[in-house]
Amino acid sequence: MKLFSIECGNFMVDGGAAFGVIPKTLWQKKYPCDEQNLCNVATRSLLIDSGDKRILIDTGIGTRIPDNFLKYYKLNGENNLLSSLAQFGYSSEDITDVLFTHLHWDHCGGALVNDTKGNIKLQFPNAQMWVSKSQWEWAMNPNEREFSAYPNDIIKPLNDFNRLNLIENDCQLFPNVEVRQHRGHTNGMLVPIVTLGTRKVVFVGDLIPLSANLAPIYLSAYDIFPLDTIKEKNEILKEIVDGEHILMFQHDISIEACTIEFTPKGYKIKETFDISQL
Repeated sequence: MKLFSIECGNFMVDGGAAFGVIPKTLWQKKYPCDEQNLCNVATRSLLIDSGDKRILIDTGIGTRIPDNFLKYYKLNGENNLLSSLAQFGYSSEDITDVLFTHLHWDHCGGALVNDTKGNIKLQFPNAQMWVSKSQWEWAMNPNEREFSAYPNDIIKPLNDFNRLNLIENDCQLFPNVEVRQHRGHTNGMLVPIVTLGTRKVVFVGDLIPLSANLAPIYLSAYDIFPLDTIKEKNEILKEIVDGEHILMFQHDISIEACTIEFTPKGYKIKETFDISQL
């Protein structure tokens, strides 16, 4: 079993959106922003190579989202999905499975591409795609607050290729890859937990998008059910500490993975490192 961090580029997000009701005087001590109050965040995927399977968790923003939508997010960075895969010797044809944590545009946009004639095709032609059933149904009928997070022409075509598989319950989806459903950020979001030898790697996704969101009350304004997010964060953070698991961030621009500890002042990062060091 090998794990690879797949860097899919960066984008800018408003600090108020990233930290909700937490005052800027507090969160800016934990995460930098520019003069426009924008924080630069990563779109980081995880590639799991088990020998038989090459499982990609999330696909980043991709190339199909219109420029007029993305102009507010100021895409930046030298890496993209395919170039990052190529750095480790993989092509799009090598991927056997794509697992979506959820279907917000910055997590699934790279799953499909347009061919030279403008027709939609699979970015990963040999892969099965996986998402929770509750998230798929949620994305097909988005609420008013989340509506723009699920662009219709990005999400609906995922089901046009007879490759989309819906996960109904928490399960061991693949050998050494467990998935658990959460609802605080959005209904049916999956948190994958990968067993790597004697350690477990928890890909927390948008449950804890940035290292600065580690404290349970440091919530993103995008969370649909914030009280559920607090409960879910407390539960998984305790499990990570008790089990000495590794936490992998999906959006933190500078910290890829870490161990954490519980202190009198709450949960704190203990050690940081790259997944390639495991």
